[in-house]
Amino acid sequence: MFIVFAKIEDDKNLSVFVIEKSFGGITIGPEEKKMGFFGWSTCQVFLENVKVPKEQLLGERNKGLKIALNTLNTGRIKLGASCIGVGKKALNHAVSYAKQREQFGKSISDFGAIQDKIARMEAYIFANESAVFRLGNDIDLLRATKEKQGESFSEAKINSLKEFSIESAIVKVYGSEIQDYIVDQAVQIYGGMGFSAESPVEHLYRAIRISRIYEGTNEINRLVIIKEFVKKGMKGELEIFSLFSEILEDLSTPSAAFSEDVIQQYEQFVNNLKSLTILISGVCLQEFMTQLENEQEVSMCISDLLISLYVMESTLLRVKKLQRIDLLDETYHFSLLKIIGFDVFSKVTTTVNELIGAFNSKKEAKAIVAAKSKYLKIPHSNVKEERRNIAKYVLAKESN
Repeated sequence: MFIVFAKIEDDKNLSVFVIEKSFGGITIGPEEKKMGFFGWSTCQVFLENVKVPKEQLLGERNKGLKIALNTLNTGRIKLGASCIGVGKKALNHAVSYAKQREQFGKSISDFGAIQDKIARMEAYIFANESAVFRLGNDIDLLRATKEKQGESFSEAKINSLKEFSIESAIVKVYGSEIQDYIVDQAVQIYGGMGFSAESPVEHLYRAIRISRIYEGTNEINRLVIIKEFVKKGMKGELEIFSLFSEILEDLSTPSAAFSEDVIQQYEQFVNNLKSLTILISGVCLQEFMTQLENEQEVSMCISDLLISLYVMESTLLRVKKLQRIDLLDETYHFSLLKIIGFDVFSKVTTTVNELIGAFNSKKEAKAIVAAKSKYLKIPHSNVKEERRNIAKYVLAKESN
């Protein structure tokens, strides 16, 4: 049985059909040899004069793209979620091996360079979980609301997924990219053994490379993020343009100092990131106008700001919820928050510098430069010690 997207006669848009091999005219090509996923059959399918009964139309004529896009949204969320499991598996392998492997008379898990890797891996898994769980919950809540308003379960689900197309693309991009980092670092902790087909991480390394390609490449997903972001802004579904004017007028006012409370510090950090992202998006839209879609380097940078913002806010919301329900381990969870905060700060700094460099002169990008000076600040913390805290926690947990 095959799901086939095709046009009927001279239709402008695609339709979808459920086609069975028994219809005739279907030939299967040879098995494709792949880098990984050997248990997943991949072949070309050739259709020649296949007679398809009209009852095999899936959904409505001309509505195939809608089905395809909503299928992609579902797939992107699931992919982001699957990256959590793969990340945890790679981390468990790496920690177990690091504790067993000895160099210079002691376990390599005692060395700072290894602990740094373990801490980053743990923090990225926590951040990815935070984003995926938040998105899943938001979709479920919206679906339940739509059902109460009279929509069928299927309609409510499809419309809720469509509403969160930006976030779906975000968790796909972030999940697949931090998964790559985690598995790569697991191979590195194994050293030469990591390159051996006998090691469990070698298999993971090959298998996960597809994650940045299927469900839409990460480049395409970044373009989806900015396209949907601008579209929602134009429709007034996202408050971008009115806030842009306010932020632009307020650039000369110094930003407030960070409080002593950790949660409040990172609430301010997230709010600063929101202001920075809105300001930069507005400046770039003014500069490039309708050509922004063709300035893909700029578009993808704005998408990276949105990804960083969503991940940071999701991590903060999770830590706040843990505090609210008395499950907060301050040493562990605050260290995670600070590590993700510092990582986001570093990535956003690089992204903003890239955007400044996309203008002909620093003078043309003066609003972005001013926004960077005002908003791109983070509460100071000793991230080296925070990572050591996390590594000790992970190593102790693995021992138990």
